[in-house]
Amino acid sequence: MYPSLFEIPLLHLTIGTFGPMMVLGFLAALPASRWYVDAEAARAALRDHSMFNVIDQATGWKVDLVCLRDTAFARSEFERRLRTDVLGIAAFVATAEDTILAKLAWARDSGSERQLRDVRGIIAASGAPLDRAYLDHWAAELGLSESWRAAQASLGNPS
Repeated sequence: MYPSLFEIPLLHLTIGTFGPMMVLGFLAALPASRWYVDAEAARAALRDHSMFNVIDQATGWKVDLVCLRDTAFARSEFERRLRTDVLGIAAFVATAEDTILAKLAWARDSGSERQLRDVRGIIAASGAPLDRAYLDHWAAELGLSESWRAAQASLGNPS
């Protein structure tokens, strides 16, 4: 099963491509009757190169918007993004591998069991084989090897 509150895995906004005013303008254009947007959280995320989300109040879907950081992993993640159709809108989403790594990092940094459940769900639901070499490499680089091995083992997929 995919994560419990269906999340579109990491729609990326880059400050270099989309300036803060353009992003805030886009968010302001979302119909308030349908979309919940915390403008202060968005401004803080743009300033801190972190994450914020918008919620479709009609469906309950949450879209995580992640501002690109200036790290080797973030650049790799951004280069690997996939173009797809989301609710009739062309969008870029992170790969399953990059979503797994991001959620493992969030779990480590926040202590969130939910992120670990999401990782197990992504592994179990992945229709295509995961790029294990990529996952192993970045898990080691990011200090996530132990949690990556544990996630695999919990599903009977030892590394």
